Amino acid sequence: MSTKIRAVLFTHPTCVGCGESIRRMQQWEREQDDLQFEIMSLAGKSGHELARKWHIHSVPTIVFDDNPAFSILGIPSPATFEAMMARVKAARDC
Repeated sequence: MSTKIRAVLFTHPTCVGCGESIRRMQQWEREQDDLQFEIMSLAGKSGHELARKWHIHSVPTIVFDDNPAFSILGIPSPATFEAMMARVKAARDC
């Protein structure tokens, strides 16, 4: 597993909150050395397949470390993002 935490943001072109989620994740990726962020659109085949595999039913949804148990639904607040990063790091230490 990479030392960076992978965050996959599921989006869709018609999603109202996805743009703000993208901006926040891009900012946090610039600020945090241990975060690798990518966008996965449900409009594309690979995004649709991964969303089905991980049971993603709404956008925006962010999945951390390829584990749907570590996910944020909706536009992430700074506090929610920090809490999830801490949760993922703690799980890695186990």
